Amino acid sequence: MNTTEFLEREIRRAEISLRHAQRKPHTPKEELRGLRDKIACLEEALTAVQRRCLAEKPLTLEELRGMDGEPVWVEDVRHWALIDIEKGGQWDGVPFAIWAENGMKFTYNIKNRGLHCYRRPPEGEEDK
Repeated sequence: MNTTEFLEREIRRAEISLRHAQRKPHTPKEELRGLRDKIACLEEALTAVQRRCLAEKPLTLEELRGMDGEPVWVEDVRHWALIDIEKGGQWDGVPFAIWAENGMKFTYNIKNRGLHCYRRPPEGEEDK
């Protein structure tokens, strides 16, 4: 069982506990509040785990096409770059990674170079 499955299971269990507690005529309000807080915390943790999983997968070409002007981490060159989607001509719709380093400007065709772009650097990676 992975973390996502575990959190989903725990949310379901807490929701069931809350429903049972709500049916009892003399359930203390503190108990109901505690169960609601537990569900909220578990849902927040699940959202964070799901975001992290998304960030750890390389972006697809289709995702990159929707990110014109947005920053990405290009793992192959270990640098932040902006996505530029060409419009018109032979490069129409092709995503390029653009960045400057040591006074030089770089423009790489992401597909042709087989670059791996991410929403953020890997854990512990130093930003440039």
